[in-house]
Amino acid sequence: MNLGLTGNLAKIAAKYKFVVLFVWIALFLIGGFFATSINEHTENDQGFVTEPESEKALSLYYREFSSGQDVTLSENIIIKSVNNQTIDDLEFQDIVNEVTNKVRGLNSSVAFATNYYETNIPSLVSNDKAITLIPVELKGTFENSALTAKPYVELVDELDTEYKNFEILTSGFASIDLNFVEIAESDLASEIQVMPIALIVLLFVFGALVASVIPILLGLMSIVITIGACSLISRVYPLNIFVTNIVLTIGLAVGIDYALFIMDRFREERSKGLEKINAITKAGSTSSRAVLFSGFTVMLSLFGMFIVPTDIFRSLGLGAIIVVIVSLLASLTLLPAILAILGDGINKLKIPFIRTASQEDSKFWSSIAFNVMKYKIIGVVLPTVVLVLFSMQYFNITIGASGVETLPEESRARKAYEILEGTFLSGGIATPIIIVGQGGSEDASEMLNGFNNLNNSIAKSNAFGPILDFETSESGSTYALQVAPKNSATSGAATDSVDLLRNSLIPQSFGTLENKVLVGGQSAGYKDFYLLVDQYTPIVFIFVLSTSFLLLLVVFRSIFVPIKAVIMNMLGVGTAYGLMYLVFEKGYAASFFGFQQVESIEAWVPLFLFTIVFGLSMDYEVFLLSRIREHFDNNGDNAEAVAHGIRKTGRLITGAAAIMIVVFSGFAMGDLTMFQQMGFGTGVAVLIDATIIRMIFVPASMALADKWNWYFPSWLKWLPDVRVEPPENK
Repeated sequence: MNLGLTGNLAKIAAKYKFVVLFVWIALFLIGGFFATSINEHTENDQGFVTEPESEKALSLYYREFSSGQDVTLSENIIIKSVNNQTIDDLEFQDIVNEVTNKVRGLNSSVAFATNYYETNIPSLVSNDKAITLIPVELKGTFENSALTAKPYVELVDELDTEYKNFEILTSGFASIDLNFVEIAESDLASEIQVMPIALIVLLFVFGALVASVIPILLGLMSIVITIGACSLISRVYPLNIFVTNIVLTIGLAVGIDYALFIMDRFREERSKGLEKINAITKAGSTSSRAVLFSGFTVMLSLFGMFIVPTDIFRSLGLGAIIVVIVSLLASLTLLPAILAILGDGINKLKIPFIRTASQEDSKFWSSIAFNVMKYKIIGVVLPTVVLVLFSMQYFNITIGASGVETLPEESRARKAYEILEGTFLSGGIATPIIIVGQGGSEDASEMLNGFNNLNNSIAKSNAFGPILDFETSESGSTYALQVAPKNSATSGAATDSVDLLRNSLIPQSFGTLENKVLVGGQSAGYKDFYLLVDQYTPIVFIFVLSTSFLLLLVVFRSIFVPIKAVIMNMLGVGTAYGLMYLVFEKGYAASFFGFQQVESIEAWVPLFLFTIVFGLSMDYEVFLLSRIREHFDNNGDNAEAVAHGIRKTGRLITGAAAIMIVVFSGFAMGDLTMFQQMGFGTGVAVLIDATIIRMIFVPASMALADKWNWYFPSWLKWLPDVRVEPPENK
């Protein structure tokens, strides 16, 4: 029998089982060593590869107004009396001066700090005189802001604990960034907590504890090795802070599923009487081959993330691709070695009343297939109508970003923001919009007049918070106006105000000089990010859909199969989008799931969800269709082949989907809204894919198509004949 690449890999791994095991343990230890330091090198930044207007504005601002000094990060320490003292009281003044001096003493992080008593600036004090601000400038850049802010934020927290009569908080880009990082790290615990549930699902699939533990161990090894690799990469090409969360979730999902499919085939072959090594190589030449193809389709889908020219998409895509590669290698080499070492020992510690071997005579799944095929028109029309109705909600989605207002209510960063919002008119004080204009000497008076006009227009508008500053560069050729967004920098109101500036107020104020005026700041950066996502979403969709179609065309040598797969996978993802919109934006059942209703869906989530879900859904498509095609090639009976494929994969697909849903639910259990959306969306998409699509639409549509299922036009027969699984030897 031709074992192919995967069969030969399994045979070699089984032969040199202890060497393979030693290599993987070594990789695990090395990966673990580097994984511990990954957060020291990751960033919380969109990281534009191109240079949109917001980036050009910031570059110009720092070049003209930093005077050769390092860029600083603005923070505001909030000191609030809890026993009705005001700034006129001596204790209040003493506390403010002490806090200012202690913060200044943090030379490694703090570049500048002052207070009301030193400046007499009225805007630093609330109307009731019970709250004052201490403006602080931190050293560092936006990319490493969380790392820079940590000792500073820890000091502020200590001072808050020390001074009992005052509430001491800080708000700014860096401290908010740090809060998101810390919550993302704590959310990892939620994702790990679901592992016992995944183990329970595996116990029902395998019926034995030893067999159930192996996929989880392989998944964990792949995750640790991948995080270690990402830690090394991030020293050269900084990755986004959320790459660890993505790696953990995707690693658990695919790592467990790949091992599940291969181990089940091994046990099936052993139940037929094959010797241990022969069963390993047979599983390697069949299910491992399907796993390799499935992993390849997942990676190909994820490559669509690299089309979008931002570091967040590319770093999350890179992390997901690496963990898929490592999971594949573990399944193709480490798993055969473990099977060679344990043999039938994987069936030890059996669970009572749960079978531990594949049963050829199981009628449950084939009866479902035959019943669905009996009512094939209903089986095609009904799910299509339902999925289309939900998918149409995609066009109502508003993309945005999780701002400080989406943090847990007990978050200190959120409390600080709410004080600024309620007392100082805008929580966006710490993240101003920066309008920068540069002209020649002949334009100086016209440019200055334009800024005066703009200042008046902003003051009259209800779309902004207070005007914070107006600066003129030393050369006198550049001006900068800073204004607070009305809400947090990521809010719809803030990004809408950027649109208002660019499309209306600036053209009206500057006339022919409008092209020399740029809008920057965090809100403008997010607006440019949203525009970029809108621009590249159709391109990513076309790339993923076309490459998936071509792959299925070559592998299954059919026109109908890839068309059906692409349409149904699109409807599955579209339905997930629609439900995300209804739950998160409209708030339906949000409290039931423990989610927070928000004004938008995180901008990176729909695209990432599309690429990962489309790739993962191909897993089920490949495993089901490969078994159907395998049987059809042997007997030529379409209905029997469909029933056989569903009988062979129904239990596995259900188990694999249940594991993925459990893993993604761990994602959704976190406190960050973006992860709730990602976990909910992927979980729903997998549930729909494994039930409505695989168990209803696929058999119904294949029964309806009948002989046209495997129609392959003669003018395409020059394409290579690549089968996922070779025909079974009789």
